[in-house]
Amino acid sequence: MELGSQIKKYRNKKGLTQETLAEYLNITVSAVSQWESGRTMPDLSLLPPLCVVLGVTSDDLLGIDLAKREERIEEIIREAQENPDESDAVFADGLRQFPDSHKLMWWRLMSTHDPDRIISLGEKLLAESTDETMRPSVIFSLSHAYMEKGEEDRALVLAKSLPGLWTTSDVLSVQLRKNKGEDYVKESRSLRFALLTVLTEAMRYGTLYADDGFFTDEELRAVEKKVAALVDLFFEDGDAGFLNGAAADAHQRIARYSAHLGEGEKAIEHLRLAAEHARKYSAAKESGTFTHTSLLFRGMENWSASGDAAAGLLEAMAEKDFDAVRDYPEFREIEEALKA
Repeated sequence: MELGSQIKKYRNKKGLTQETLAEYLNITVSAVSQWESGRTMPDLSLLPPLCVVLGVTSDDLLGIDLAKREERIEEIIREAQENPDESDAVFADGLRQFPDSHKLMWWRLMSTHDPDRIISLGEKLLAESTDETMRPSVIFSLSHAYMEKGEEDRALVLAKSLPGLWTTSDVLSVQLRKNKGEDYVKESRSLRFALLTVLTEAMRYGTLYADDGFFTDEELRAVEKKVAALVDLFFEDGDAGFLNGAAADAHQRIARYSAHLGEGEKAIEHLRLAAEHARKYSAAKESGTFTHTSLLFRGMENWSASGDAAAGLLEAMAEKDFDAVRDYPEFREIEEALKA
């Protein structure tokens, strides 16, 4: 529907004459008449006061079907989830269609590893969005992006604006649930999954990520064994999804430290396990969304992250740390299987 027709429709609905509308906007009656006849268009600067006077939103005035808009945005999100390697391009195309969609901005921010893009999208979202459920994840990603760009002070200021782990909405909403029904079960398993994801990474803080020499290779190997054991413990059905990536990484590091310690057979054993988790990661990725069956996450829908765990493992195996086992026939077999 043309803008002029919309103006006339809402003017009449509001019970205003052309003269009254013109007076409110400090313009001529002729200008209003020309808008409504379609001969001219209002200046962009007049749209906000025009909406206020008519008691409508800009989407109403411009004839935008909000239901269809949201439906299309959800279609774009589903398409990106089903094609994780193409997600950034899908979201970029979606933002060309809906450049003001904070939802698409957020999804694109979450799909990219480019710190400059994260900063651009993140700062825009923080400046414009009032969605308090969105802001913490934006701040999280922004903090990492600024750290990667060497802006540690900005990163830490943002990080400290978030609540502590125990006072987050995820924890508190589960604690406060009085109706112990389906929503309670869903929130509880989502909380467990989030905490497990954080824990598998946090176990490396102050250990693997400490200064060189603070822990021995044998101690670091013991830490990685705990990470791998956690994934196996919580996902007894092997349905760890993208956490297979964490397990593959852990077994790769166990193999690396075993090679350092001269335990070639143990290194090969854990490279095999790393390759198996990398294959499971790829299978989850190819399936798109899937539903967990393991006890503590049963019924929870999830999707895999982008990336290639097999390629990452091959890259690690090419490093000099594995020179001690590179001539093992089993080492070459694992390499060939990962390349297939």
